[in-house]
Amino acid sequence: MSTKSQIDLSVVLPVYKCGAALSELHQRLTRILATMSVSYEIILVDDGCPDNGWRGIVDLARQDTHVAGIRLSRNFGQAIAIAAGLAESRGEKVIVMDADLQDPPEAIPILWDKAQTGAALVYGRRDEEHQSMMRMAAGKLYFAFLRMISGRAIDPRYGTFTLLSRPTVDAYLRFTEPNRHYLFILYWLGFDGVDADYKRHKREIGQSSYRFGSLLRHSFQGVLFYSQSLRRLLAACAIGMGVTALLLFGGAGSRRRGLVLETAGGTLWLAVGGGSFSYGCARRPSIRTDQATAALCCHEKDNSRWL
Repeated sequence: MSTKSQIDLSVVLPVYKCGAALSELHQRLTRILATMSVSYEIILVDDGCPDNGWRGIVDLARQDTHVAGIRLSRNFGQAIAIAAGLAESRGEKVIVMDADLQDPPEAIPILWDKAQTGAALVYGRRDEEHQSMMRMAAGKLYFAFLRMISGRAIDPRYGTFTLLSRPTVDAYLRFTEPNRHYLFILYWLGFDGVDADYKRHKREIGQSSYRFGSLLRHSFQGVLFYSQSLRRLLAACAIGMGVTALLLFGGAGSRRRGLVLETAGGTLWLAVGGGSFSYGCARRPSIRTDQATAALCCHEKDNSRWL
């Protein structure tokens, strides 16, 4: 166990566009955690929340010594906010969940009980009743594409709601890429994981930040994380197109053959040239992000470690 582990459980929650839910979130968290007979902390990470979420976090930290707050300089995205919370967590085990109450605090004991079997990682596996048909269809297509690229069977019912052991947290924090994807890093680390089924709720307070544009960016981060496999896929397509052009349009000077070969050449550039560029961007450490995470916070020692 890491020497940083001083308590049983940390709960890390990125906060964005759900400031109105913080009071109810805190009440439900403290009520359920009090029944579990564990020492705990609640870490709320303000990811540039535009609805005065930081003021709510400060108020909760002053009322409850179990609450700690981290304020990022701007909206960096959920994965960076989660990393900031994990970096400050002290728990032997760490729960990561959304702050909008769609992941119900009452489901925390389900993940906790699963972890008592010795699992290093517990994935909350949600039902799909809360989602629209269009959202479920898009999610299934997206994960099918990622399965093709990564070669991994990724369950689309997984999300942010997870429980990590301290060794899993420490391994996760070794990633410093700007284009992080929380769930796929957990898959890549390879720790033994188990599933915990729970019923996810509809969002009643605030508005989801995952509109089409943000979902597309989130998907792109997942693709970048598996960009090595994507490059191999593009290279295979380019070679296949080239062979097809030679077999079907082998005549000298064939315009069709030239068109197919040019397309194949462009695809190969994406795999070797453009793919290498995107892979480099995905793997390059981001000093600016790390500085924003660590430095742009205020310390208030009588209430919490980070405010």
